Amino acid sequence: MLERFDMLYGMYRTGTRRAGKEVDDPGKPEQFLRRMSDYKRKIYVDTHSMSAEAG
Repeated sequence: MLERFDMLYGMYRTGTRRAGKEVDDPGKPEQFLRRMSDYKRKIYVDTHSMSAEAG
C-alpha cells in the first residue's frame, strides 16, 4: 500500500515540477507534500480479524 502512495507521490511531483512548482521542499509548508513512507514506522496494522481461532 505504501508503495502505491509513493508511486502517486512521484507522479504528482513530476507534474508539479513541469508546472514550475516544488512539493518536496519542507521550507515551503504551503505546498510541501509529505510521503506516506516517511510514516511507515508509526503505522500499526493488525492483520488478524479475531482474537481467537475460528471454531
